[in-house]
Amino acid sequence: MKINEIIRKMSFLQLVPLKSDEGAPLANKTKVKIILNLVAYERAMESFNEDMRGIYAKLKPEGYDAQAFPRVNELEKKENISSEEKRELESIKQSEEYLSYVEMKKTLMREFEEARECASADNDYTVSERALTDDDLVSIAEVIPTDKEFAIGKNEDGEIKVNGITVLAEIGRMFIM
Repeated sequence: MKINEIIRKMSFLQLVPLKSDEGAPLANKTKVKIILNLVAYERAMESFNEDMRGIYAKLKPEGYDAQAFPRVNELEKKENISSEEKRELESIKQSEEYLSYVEMKKTLMREFEEARECASADNDYTVSERALTDDDLVSIAEVIPTDKEFAIGKNEDGEIKVNGITVLAEIGRMFIM
């Protein structure tokens, strides 16, 4: 299974509450299937993230970590920065070594993002999914309020929200076999 499909399935299953707003619980059998699926997806995500750490380590130029300028990070995170520290920060940021490091970092991040996109599209991860039945979908429908909006992610315009009926429809499309 591709990592983007895993992420999508995880995001929808994570929206299923264990009980309704009125306190009616999700059926135990359905709850167990959802939890086992989430655990399986998390394992695949861990594997993907491990792959990405390996790719990042191989893409990193020799000596990259030694040039990381921890003082810049320290000063940028500081809330009450003195005028002397501001001058120090500006001096570092205008240095040739720092500008070279910034370019190296941009190149690394661009290459890493390209590698990540390729890995997302090309790599399949084994996931032991538990199929949901029509009865499971009925149980999920009993705990998801259809008039409530759920955030399913973000894009450049902000949060993406869908209502409970859309959540149920997507879960039905993705899981009912």
